[in-house]
Amino acid sequence: HWRQLLFIFLKLAAADKFEFGGKLIEITNEYEYLGIILQPSLSFNKHIQHKKEKALSITGSMNHLPVLSISTGMKIFNMKISPVVQYSLTIFGRFLTLSNLIDLDKIKTAHLKRMLSVHSSTSSTLVLELTNEKSIVEPILDKTPNIFTAEVTNKYRSYRKDRLENFEINEYRRGPAFKSNVWKLPGQRNRHVVTRYTSHGFHHIICNNKAPFHDLSLSCICVYCNCCCSDRYHATVCDNAPSLSVMAAKSLNEDV
Repeated sequence: HWRQLLFIFLKLAAADKFEFGGKLIEITNEYEYLGIILQPSLSFNKHIQHKKEKALSITGSMNHLPVLSISTGMKIFNMKISPVVQYSLTIFGRFLTLSNLIDLDKIKTAHLKRMLSVHSSTSSTLVLELTNEKSIVEPILDKTPNIFTAEVTNKYRSYRKDRLENFEINEYRRGPAFKSNVWKLPGQRNRHVVTRYTSHGFHHIICNNKAPFHDLSLSCICVYCNCCCSDRYHATVCDNAPSLSVMAAKSLNEDV
């Protein structure tokens, strides 16, 4: 048994109806064919969103990711998630927008963030740099340079350049996760301590300004020593601050 559908690329009046063999044909503005969600506008926003939700669901079901080695976690990504994302991409890639490409990148960085036990709001460029990984789109462009339009490709490269420059401005490389690779090994139960401290220095715990996600500034005062804590990594030089493990546990509880 097959459904009779009419996929319309033109605007219709509400009263327009179509019949075939004496049966009314259902009119739709969205249709999935061979795993690709088609829209009359030739936009693939719904398809990308569907792939994103499916991939994030797979990542979300893997509770063991934080204790696996980074290399093993990436092997799982490349086997289970990357094929879902890249399926038939060469067919409709020229119709994608910069926003679509950024959404594709979020699929990989969400997987990395889960492996690193950091908050979902953590800098995506930071987790890529910590794991020595490229974004999901960059290798696709390396392999197939013309898969997207030249305009979108140039916008994407400019976007990635801006993200990398912002990463360097924030001086994340001063964090402990860049000074040791032990946390990348399997069974590292304290991985979140190193990665979260590198990400935000537990600033939201030590700063008197409790506004979420505020910028570091000279007005930031440490609640434990009453000194300026505008340095992201002030906690390790503050004699009165709790241990990083204690603050990491509090940070994890705040995520729940």
